[in-house]
Amino acid sequence: NNSNLPSIVRLSPSTGVPITLAAGFAPRVSPNGKKIAFLKGPQQALKDIYVMDIDGANVTRLTSEPSTMAVRWLPDGSKLAYVRQQAPYNAPGDLWTMNPDGSAPTRVRELSANGVAVGTLEWSPVSHNDFVFVDQLSTLFADNNSNPGARSLDTHVNRVSWAPDAPTILYNREAAYTPETPKAADLWQIGVDGSDRSQVPLSGIKNVVWSRNAISPDGSAMAGRTSIVAALTLRARAGSPTIATFPVEATQVDWARVPKNCHATTPQGGGGD
Repeated sequence: NNSNLPSIVRLSPSTGVPITLAAGFAPRVSPNGKKIAFLKGPQQALKDIYVMDIDGANVTRLTSEPSTMAVRWLPDGSKLAYVRQQAPYNAPGDLWTMNPDGSAPTRVRELSANGVAVGTLEWSPVSHNDFVFVDQLSTLFADNNSNPGARSLDTHVNRVSWAPDAPTILYNREAAYTPETPKAADLWQIGVDGSDRSQVPLSGIKNVVWSRNAISPDGSAMAGRTSIVAALTLRARAGSPTIATFPVEATQVDWARVPKNCHATTPQGGGGD
């Protein structure tokens, strides 16, 4: 877009029509389906935290200065968790929470792995205590607020997501170099306890991933950019078959979680708790 930032786009799998909402990075939809938290700022630099309605209205800046590289919702939507850092962007930081309106920012504790800064953070969809993060050396760690201590799960990792029922972590792992795919990654999964680590086989010519892949709330499908072709791909949870492709060059993907007994097609998103 004209601001030289990526665009946050909303797309229904049933229609495939992309709707541009705002400029920014790393959108994450609230558990009630009404809000989107996201980051805004220069690439390779600390960013501010913003929220907006699911239809792109009421864009609100929550932080007073660029201070983070990651923001996520707690599972009940009552708080936003984020890593607050000091410049430069690769300096170690602290885990903080705040209310979705930006009030009551609270430091939880220091968060780093052997002094290495956190690159991305992902919170469990069912637990207030469990989360994973990737440091800026591309190592995946699991941690727990009630029993702090980072546990290494894998290396050469980026772009992580949780399965909706929480035991499984989905992530990109750097693949072997080839001239055709010099920056490609394979799609892997692992239990939060480090068990059941395996590669997810993908259907198609290129068995590589180029974006964060996210599993649908009902666990039946996953979405992400899984080839050099600039298209968002919807696949079955097992990795195949391909269900649909959409003309969107995706790097960070998330699903809206519309509550039961609510209409998925309303512009405002979910209407219940």
